[in-house]
Formats: sequence, structure tokens, C-alpha cells
Amino acid sequence: MASTNSEKQRPFDFSRYPKRRIAIMFLYLGWDYDGLVKQENTLNTVEQTLFNALVRTKLIESEENCEWTRCGRTDKGVSVFFKFSKIKIFLYFGISTSSGVDCQINRCIMRILFLVREKLRA
Repeated sequence: MASTNSEKQRPFDFSRYPKRRIAIMFLYLGWDYDGLVKQENTLNTVEQTLFNALVRTKLIESEENCEWTRCGRTDKGVSVFFKFSKIKIFLYFGISTSSGVDCQINRCIMRILFLVREKLRA
């Protein structure tokens, strides 16, 4: 039976999947952003863009429970190459570089922010 747009999607069950802490490396060209760190007065930050992509790809349930850590900050318009952060994600894709997780996240990011494909051990 073909599904229709009027049918409701089944909610994603995060409890079915294990979590793992990983390190991610990313870069961004900052001229379109109001800085790296999520802020109360703007949604136009690198972290907010990254969180939105991670939630959309179901790698995190929410930004509050993903154990995100980072060191440093940037001001509006500042670009960064090779930024590292730690995050706890769900493992339904697997962690290998061939899994395509970075490509899925990059497709969700509408601005100039990229995850860099690297073999990282966290």
C-alpha cells in the first residue's frame, strides 16, 4: 500500500539506538554568520546551524542532551578552518567514514559550513 502525504510519520524511537561520543572537525566561512557560539538574540550562528542539521538527520535528539563541547568562539564574520568539537550522537548510521554521515549532514546545512571527512577517534 502506497503511503500518502496525509498519513502521519511514525515518530523516531531514539531509545532503539546506542550513543557514542565522537569528535567532529568542521570549517566555516563566517561572513554569513553571527559567530560560532549559539546566542539568545540570534539563530544565525554556526552552532545553531549545526544543531539544526544534526537534529534533522536524527543524529541527536536535541541540543540539550547531546553533550556538545567546544573550545573557543568567534565573532560575526570570522572564518575558521579545522575546528574540533565533541558530541554524543546516535549510531544507527555507524561511524565509519564510508557511512556517509558527513554527506547527510552537509546536505542539511544551507550555508557555508562543512564537516570535514577524517578518521577521528574520540
